[in-house]
Amino acid sequence: MPDQAPPPEDPHRAAGPVVFIYFRSSPNDRDAVRTAHARLALALREAGLPTGDGLALRRESAREPLAVEAPGYLTWLETYRAADLDAVRAQLAALERLAGESGLSALALNGRHTEIFEPCA
Repeated sequence: MPDQAPPPEDPHRAAGPVVFIYFRSSPNDRDAVRTAHARLALALREAGLPTGDGLALRRESAREPLAVEAPGYLTWLETYRAADLDAVRAQLAALERLAGESGLSALALNGRHTEIFEPCA
């Protein structure tokens, strides 16, 4: 039997569902998107909801620094994790309402698109 500690859990593997919300904005709205997202995170925290893993701009991705972007658009990604699918569904309505109140939804050209992924067993 090897004398080794068990490997640490993979921090990238979610214990529950992961929600990805992506949208496009005008490049001119870069600072406004960041400001609106900060307002959204504060509103989520005040409501006792998960604030998510942050906001990423596709062009700023460390893995794809030269990602091809549709001309005239910036693509943004928000990531949220939850313990179970029921919790995700319950939080999505509040999340979208608060995104509207923060001004983030208004900056999303063609709307915000949500995808939910459940971990494989």
